[in-house]
Amino acid sequence: MATETRTVSVRLDPDAGKRLDKASALMRQSRGGFLEKAGDEAARRVLLEWTARRYRQGGGTFSELAQESGLAVEEIMEHLGDEERSAAMEMFLASSRTVAEAQNDPAFLEMAQQAVASLTRPDVPDVRAHGTGLTLRETPASYTAAAPVAWRRDGDRLSLRGASDNQRATMERLVRELSAVRGGGRGGSAALAAELAGELEAGFLTRATVEWLSQWCHSQGPGYRGRAQRAARAVSEALFGRVIPALPRGDAGDAAWRELGTQATD
Repeated sequence: MATETRTVSVRLDPDAGKRLDKASALMRQSRGGFLEKAGDEAARRVLLEWTARRYRQGGGTFSELAQESGLAVEEIMEHLGDEERSAAMEMFLASSRTVAEAQNDPAFLEMAQQAVASLTRPDVPDVRAHGTGLTLRETPASYTAAAPVAWRRDGDRLSLRGASDNQRATMERLVRELSAVRGGGRGGSAALAAELAGELEAGFLTRATVEWLSQWCHSQGPGYRGRAQRAARAVSEALFGRVIPALPRGDAGDAAWRELGTQATD
């Protein structure tokens, strides 16, 4: 398939032209090739900052912002994650310890420590400082909005019909990030993340858990707005390709649940 290209003329003063000649020669590129790459990199930096601001302000979903900016969804998510990663990992480990102790579930803490160990960003806290003794390894970011996960609705349950390894890795990563945004017992994000992680591991999602996620996606309470809501919506987009609607019990909620199941299997 042919790729459409455009020609852009640039006027340079003599000194700028001299710098361009030297830089492009050092990179073994033509002047046009060097300018193309440099311009694209600069445009990406500007657009990443812009999409991050828009997303924090509720100005669009990852998919919408990617389409508007020409960036990949992965780039936007990774940029947002890098900005808050260090604090998030500390909060994640702290909240995971709280949940593990409250529920007498050391396996939950082990899962959290393994999640931190899977990241190699230089600003991620060294998990060995928390006594895990784990070796860092790389897990690539891998969200693809164009290929949503396939589900089948069975009453009050969505059964997982199919997901690629990349989709599974993305779902697991975003659930871990959701766990870190707010601690606090049954009402905290760590508790919701634990429910999501357990059900996804078993290959299904219950309506009760999806309802719980939808509350985080749409609640206007002060404890949910901001980072917490963005994390919940990111999980929803990874699971369903969009931010799910509210799912109250009753006719309206039942209809929304049926529609969700239908769309998830398309």
